[in-house]
Formats: sequence, C-alpha cells, structure tokens
Amino acid sequence: MTAPTQIYAALAANAALSAVTGARLYPDRLPPADPQNPDARFPCVVYSIVGAPEGPHSHDGISGWLTPRASFACWAKTYAAAWELAELVLATLDTCGLGATPAGLVDLPEADTNLYRVIVDATIWTQISTRE
Repeated sequence: MTAPTQIYAALAANAALSAVTGARLYPDRLPPADPQNPDARFPCVVYSIVGAPEGPHSHDGISGWLTPRASFACWAKTYAAAWELAELVLATLDTCGLGATPAGLVDLPEADTNLYRVIVDATIWTQISTRE
C-alpha cells in the first residue's frame, strides 16, 4: 500500500474526523468548486507527500520502510473551524498507527476567498509498497 493510500485509510477510519469532513479527504489539491454549491467542499483535509526520504538502512540494505513528510491542509470557512480540524488531524495521527511525529503547524488564511487553512506537517512511517 502506498503512503497516500495509508494516509487516506488512517484519516477515513477516524470517526471524529469523518463526522466533520464526511468524505471530503482529498489527495494533493483542493478540487474545483461546483458553481452551483461552491461551499460543498468544506470543511476538508487535503493531504500530500512533500518529502520522502528513505527509511533506515542496515548492512543488508533498505529496511523496507519509508519516513515521508506529509502535509495536511485543513480547510474551513472559519478560522476556529480550521484550527479544530487541525486538532482532529493531529489526534488522528497520534492514534492511527503510522508512527507520526508532528513537525509543524502553520495557519494560512486565504484573503481572496475568505477561507481559512491550517497546515499540519508530520513525518510518518510507511512500508515500501511492492509491485507485483
């Protein structure tokens, strides 16, 4: 299973996070707005891999693990809701089994759209997927 697939599975499995986002967990970028309902995308989490160093090595070679840095952009229509969503993502990462280590939090309001975004960065542990 790839790192993005593992991330999606971890986020989707958290009941508290799913209660807020529903199925609005997007890989890589925010989808385009529906002109009929532009607010239907929010609140949501956009996740992406922003760095993927190899995991530990031994004398036998690569260990079979990667430690990618992942970014979770928590989008909402209010500042408080964006921060609440970021807290839910942090709680999910703490309990999901990916061995996540938070690396930072940044809030980035979008003045042009009146939307709010809090970005959670974390290093996670994932197994290297094998292709058959």
